[in-house]
Amino acid sequence: MAPVRSLCLLGMLPALGAAGKVEIKAMKHDIMQIQASNFDGVISKFRDSSVSALWFFKEDNSADEKFLDEYNKVATDMKGMAKVCAISCTEFPVFLQ
Repeated sequence: MAPVRSLCLLGMLPALGAAGKVEIKAMKHDIMQIQASNFDGVISKFRDSSVSALWFFKEDNSADEKFLDEYNKVATDMKGMAKVCAISCTEFPVFLQ
């Protein structure tokens, strides 16, 4: 009986699905990914002279994963007019404070 239970559990794994992950890829997205080390140089330094949009996301948040495509559409539409950026609060939790 135990092998049947194991098979049933294995059959359920795809239905449960692994949590999605937000991945911003330079070749696929028009979003500039910011890191803690370049935040000041990209955002803070130019905040008086340019327009920027900054999305704070969590990599394992399903709502953020769904929002990525919409945010990328904005980035594509605003190319050349505004910096459309994102920073991972999973990788850089200091930005959550």
